[in-house]
Amino acid sequence: MKEYYQIENLPIELKNELKDNASFFDNFDGKSLDEQQRIACILNDCDLEIIAGAGTGKTHTLLAKAEYLIEKKNISPDDILFLSFSKSCVEELIEKLNYNVPTSTIHSFGLSLINEYRDKEVYDGRGFKKIFEEYLKTASDKQIDDITNYCENNLNSHDMIKLIELDREIEKFNHLISKSNISSRIKSFIDLFKGKGYVASDFKKIKSKCKHDFETNNGGYYTNKNYLNNMAFIQIVEPVFRFYEGYLFRNHLIDFNDMINKAIDLVEKEGIFNNFKYIFVDEYQDISYKNFQFIKTLKQACNAHLVVVGDDWQSIYGFRDSDITLFNDFCDYFPNANRVFIEKTYRNPQELIDIAGNFIMKNESQFKKSLKSDKSIEKPVKIIFDSDSDSIYNLIYNLSKDNEKVFILGRYNGDIDKFIFDTDLVKKSKGSYKQITNDYESIKNVEYRTIHKAKGLEADYVVLINVFNRDWGFPNKFYPPYFVNLIQDWDYDKKLEEERRLFYVAITRAKKGVYIFTEDYNQSEYIDELIDENNLELIYSDDFNRFKEFDSVEEEDVKANLIDLSDFDNSKGIEIKANQKDFGNKLLKSRKYDEAEDFYKKLITNMYFLNDYYPYRKLVEVYYRKRDNLNVINTVEEFFKSGRFCNESQVLWFESKYKKACKYSGYSFSNFDACLDYFNEHGLKNKDKQNEPVPIAARIQSGGRKVKIISQEAYDIKSEYHELSLKYKSAGSSKKALYFFEQLWDRKEFTKNLTAYKRLCSLYYDTQQYEKVIEVAKEYFNSDARKTKSSPAWFNKKIADASKKLDKSPVNESSDHIKTTNLSNDELLFKYADLYEKGLLTKYEFDRKKKELLFNDD
Repeated sequence: MKEYYQIENLPIELKNELKDNASFFDNFDGKSLDEQQRIACILNDCDLEIIAGAGTGKTHTLLAKAEYLIEKKNISPDDILFLSFSKSCVEELIEKLNYNVPTSTIHSFGLSLINEYRDKEVYDGRGFKKIFEEYLKTASDKQIDDITNYCENNLNSHDMIKLIELDREIEKFNHLISKSNISSRIKSFIDLFKGKGYVASDFKKIKSKCKHDFETNNGGYYTNKNYLNNMAFIQIVEPVFRFYEGYLFRNHLIDFNDMINKAIDLVEKEGIFNNFKYIFVDEYQDISYKNFQFIKTLKQACNAHLVVVGDDWQSIYGFRDSDITLFNDFCDYFPNANRVFIEKTYRNPQELIDIAGNFIMKNESQFKKSLKSDKSIEKPVKIIFDSDSDSIYNLIYNLSKDNEKVFILGRYNGDIDKFIFDTDLVKKSKGSYKQITNDYESIKNVEYRTIHKAKGLEADYVVLINVFNRDWGFPNKFYPPYFVNLIQDWDYDKKLEEERRLFYVAITRAKKGVYIFTEDYNQSEYIDELIDENNLELIYSDDFNRFKEFDSVEEEDVKANLIDLSDFDNSKGIEIKANQKDFGNKLLKSRKYDEAEDFYKKLITNMYFLNDYYPYRKLVEVYYRKRDNLNVINTVEEFFKSGRFCNESQVLWFESKYKKACKYSGYSFSNFDACLDYFNEHGLKNKDKQNEPVPIAARIQSGGRKVKIISQEAYDIKSEYHELSLKYKSAGSSKKALYFFEQLWDRKEFTKNLTAYKRLCSLYYDTQQYEKVIEVAKEYFNSDARKTKSSPAWFNKKIADASKKLDKSPVNESSDHIKTTNLSNDELLFKYADLYEKGLLTKYEFDRKKKELLFNDD
């Protein structure tokens, strides 16, 4: 295997070939190929891996190589096969190819080889819920019981309460099926199962693996409870799988997995009619093992040269079973292969390339590249500590007014929803993305995409939203369902590496600049890392009047908010705390978990952290990343028994980590009640002893002693607001969500916020408090909240709808007093007590339900 970076590395005959065909390379499709692109075009007597960085023109290179083979090497277009994983890539290739070269998605090509399935309709995976419902009609009593028991064991406490309050058995069963997401879990399992090439008889292997992992504690979380849960799931899914396969057969359907699995069997037994000489595969970094097996089988059947192109820095489909090692170890699987790097990017400025490249190379499994660009833009990445929707609105308005293309990118599909709700913007579905505009259509060329759907695309500006530090944040820190480990050896560190690659993909879509929105105190660890290692522009919400004059913002406007530490009597302590926090964060980011553990243990007894929750929280994070669930539990318990104070938002944070650790270790969550009792008795009394906090966002400026300091009063206000937000986000019903907005009624966050009025109106309407709807709507018209073109009509409609309801319903009729069950209060109380004893309800939830029953007892 040889790696080629420069023409001077080539043998003399290939150098001469380049000279002889200079006119072809100097003007291919109106562009001149760069040095590394030319090397990729003339290496044609071997298998070839082309590693092309973001924006380096990989598609252009593939097209040039194909036409070079046709025009200069006399290869027939029919002897070249182009394969890709997405229909959009195939359409782009077909449009740009000047010759009729066979081009297809890998699944469509597999289907074309299987004569007996050519007339069958493709089942794309949608509508599995209906298939599952068909299965339930034919399932035996035992199979129904197995499903019922499994679903009951996988309900959260809120849904469990709702379950026992339902009257009819059919309602209870439908509630279980819906809230446990059992059909989507089974579908995910079947996709992975068939994606590995497994058949029905392989369930024995899965059961054996589950038992072996439990007996050897493979993965560190196979407690007895988790083992039984997995075995119960296998018991459920096996008959569903057999029914699913029969359903496809009876209805003349074929799914995507069978397009590959059956094609492999066919080619191995009978060969292939087309004798391709070259097989090109685009986006090879996203290949799964079964797709790799198919391509390797095709290559061997045709005796073809394999040409693959991709970028290991952009491998982001591990959740679909792609395997980056198949890309990184390409030359091990194909020993006569050579490798070419294409490193000149035509998209990003050099400053952005440097930031993104340093960021991605924190992963251990990435190839080192030296990406270069002729573009230069000073400080192309800006970190904005402001998640207010108005700020984002004003930014995209300014960016797009000169017909610049803007991508709003999010980690999740729903990231855009709150932003849209908070403004007068609307989203129009356009296939894989949402077009964002407003009532006046003065905002144009703005699209919302998830990062996955933005891959391979580019825009002038990227606005990355909701980059927070939370489980469903960025990076996503959730563990997958247990059953995933039955199919593949899942690795948490590999998941985090893929999250880093996903962030890299997001910021490298931009041709001019990236604006990353986050929250002070709640920013992603990626934000901390970028700030630590780069000279970025940091913008806080008060720095420039919510982006109304974004283009006029100067660097000194940001620096003006920094305060010289010499102005504070306790400046030394603040500086030490800030430095210690930064040092600990760097240990975590570099994955030196053992060193970080020792550091935070010492910090607990440090004089500057004597009544501070911070070192305990960071120690929990260390153990969480090490997947040491028992030490997570022990550390949380130790904190609450230490008598230290923390606000309620931190209590919720510790509770969430404790609950998750209990889930993976089999430890009883009910023990958390003792922690809360001790905290309420001792910790709350020590509020005045808490040290002056130093925000995580505080930064010691290089070469000086300046740091952004937030006063204790401002810190407490932010913490209170964050606490209310946590309660709202964890709300399981409209009644719970009401608490959040009612608490904001007299605060400035409410009185000037259009969204707060809208949501409070909607929540009152949903809970049948129609007089409140009218009161809030009228209050909006008299408030300072933003008035959009459509908002008055929205509130007038709410007033009209509520008025109609009041004509039909007695004003004093409250849904709180309508009983939804035939069970007596004593019977309900007995059921709640049973759930509490089993650890399915917390003490707080049990006490709340008792109070509700007493309140409703006539």
